[in-house]
Amino acid sequence: MLKRNYPRFFKNYIFKGIVLAGVLVIVYTASVQSRMKYYPHQPYVQKALFISQDMKTRWVMWVDYCSKFYQPLETITPYLRDLGIKRNDLIYCTPDVTINAWLYLMDQNGFTDFYFGSLPEDERLRALQNQQVEYLVLLVTTYHQNPKFAPFIKKKISTYKTVEVWDLR
Repeated sequence: MLKRNYPRFFKNYIFKGIVLAGVLVIVYTASVQSRMKYYPHQPYVQKALFISQDMKTRWVMWVDYCSKFYQPLETITPYLRDLGIKRNDLIYCTPDVTINAWLYLMDQNGFTDFYFGSLPEDERLRALQNQQVEYLVLLVTTYHQNPKFAPFIKKKISTYKTVEVWDLR
């Protein structure tokens, strides 16, 4: 419709140059935003134009947080198998409010706080035991000091980096 109604714009080199510049800016910004989500420390991202410093800082903080807390979960699977925890054994991961991020990283079946997080801790663990959950995986090592967890977690199996594994059976 534009070409039919305004043919002179499409013959104008200034218009073509502006459109090309706009497309290049959009492609550049999209590439920086994509890279920023995975490699925010790279100079390509840090020196990028059209992206606010606040946005860059937030992505750096998020990636640093994830690498600190999720990195052990990416390498724990062989360790769990060595402990005798099979892939189909049900585990409960806490404090994980994602749908299944920890379970995915560990290649494990089970539950996270996404499903049972609204219940108080003692009711949550009782409900999980009714679901035949055998193991508890804690990322933050002080979380198990919650007095409501005490009746349920008595047998610590092992610690892997910042991850604790408890037997709920």
